[in-house]
Amino acid sequence: PCHIILNQNLHADAAMYANNESSPHLLLGLSWALIRPEVVAQINTVGRSEKSGILLSIGGTDPLGITSALIERIKHSFKDKVIATTGVLTGATLSPLDMALAMAHARVGIIACGTTTWEALCLSLPFVGLVTADNQVGVGNSLDKNGIAQIVDCRSYTDMNSILKNIQQILKRDSTNYEILVPLIDGGGALRSAEQICSLIR
Repeated sequence: PCHIILNQNLHADAAMYANNESSPHLLLGLSWALIRPEVVAQINTVGRSEKSGILLSIGGTDPLGITSALIERIKHSFKDKVIATTGVLTGATLSPLDMALAMAHARVGIIACGTTTWEALCLSLPFVGLVTADNQVGVGNSLDKNGIAQIVDCRSYTDMNSILKNIQQILKRDSTNYEILVPLIDGGGALRSAEQICSLIR
């Protein structure tokens, strides 16, 4: 039983909660995306010509060891510098501000299909999405279905060649189709969500 359910994912659908007898108010989709304020502050601060480098963000644990393997392959395949972000369990985290700055300044990203994908979309960062865990399948499928990003499923095998090929294609393009959805992630989702909660309290 609950009053509100928030699901910020692109694939969120009311049918997921049809059996909830408490009839909660549903906040579904990208307009409710909880974007960190450090990321919101970077919206439209960096012009396309000012961007450089490849952002690599595989999540907090990276149990498959994708980050280190990709860094080596990227260095041999591209002249672009690699900005690798890691999580709390690796002992080399970026601060929220440094992470936001890295995303804002990168030309392209290689990102695990978690919540960072919505931050990338908020900052107009084109990326290749990696599915590294079962709970990322829905996000990955929705990104692929809507033409937002090419997806590589790495759960059983990391196809490095496919990842690098997709990065090469992005770097050659001047624009990307996913920009159609950018206005849906304006960084205001957290405030809108808070207002919904406060309306119940009042």
